[in-house]
Amino acid sequence: EDARRDLRDVTTGVSGGDDIPILSLKTYNPKTALPQQDGVLFMTYALLCGSAGKGTSKGGKGGVKGKARAKKRKNEVEQEQGEDDANVELPSRTQNSRLDQVVEWLDGCSTGSASGLICFDEAHKAKNLENKMDKPTLTGVTVQNLQKRCPDARVLYSTATGASELKNLAYMDRLGIWGPGTSFDSFNMFQAMLARE
Repeated sequence: EDARRDLRDVTTGVSGGDDIPILSLKTYNPKTALPQQDGVLFMTYALLCGSAGKGTSKGGKGGVKGKARAKKRKNEVEQEQGEDDANVELPSRTQNSRLDQVVEWLDGCSTGSASGLICFDEAHKAKNLENKMDKPTLTGVTVQNLQKRCPDARVLYSTATGASELKNLAYMDRLGIWGPGTSFDSFNMFQAMLARE
């Protein structure tokens, strides 16, 4: 409901603004394709990082273990520390990842090639992509992978606390400070140069 109110506020007086559909990712099964229509797709970071599990334990006893794992994963994703997310591997499409579902939706909209605008509200939740323990958070890895998989999409980072340390900027690939066409091939090169100064 907050997303609908905010969209209504920013489109007041804009031709066709009242007709922009809002889709909530949580209302769709991870195993099904999203409707191929233009609009706004809203989701939390925890949902974006998720995948469809089987929902049952190995013994088939009602899904208690599956629910406990899902709850644990949600708690880990929502934390901003990266201690528990070492060597994060994102689920493949065969596991029905939400990331795949979002990329497929972006690719199927009228602009095609996964373009459009990706807005990361409270973007600092992805800040622990680089840390001393070399253990990125699932949120940081997923945010970076979404950007890599949608190279034609525009990206907006919205946060009041973007970085308390330089390493907190690592997920912000679209700033244009490092990467192809810049003076620094990677964030690590950029960080190392500034550390020498």
